[in-house]
Amino acid sequence: MWRFTGEILGPLYMASADEYHEYAKQCIVLATKALHPGDRARLLQIAQAWRDLAEKLDANQRESIKSTEKDKHLAQLPRQR
Repeated sequence: MWRFTGEILGPLYMASADEYHEYAKQCIVLATKALHPGDRARLLQIAQAWRDLAEKLDANQRESIKSTEKDKHLAQLPRQR
């Protein structure tokens, strides 16, 4: 059931936020099929953890883009002597 769908580009690999959302959906599907309430609750907790990771990854990527844009802008400014 769990598999990484992305391409491994070296010794480290980080799944995308979309993949994390997919894992959350898979947990929810499993939770709806779980017979034991404790299993259902734990799967829903895991789904929430996947969603939280996806949100953090999205936020980090947005911050990285902002930082890169700021660096590009600063590089274009004339240097003071």
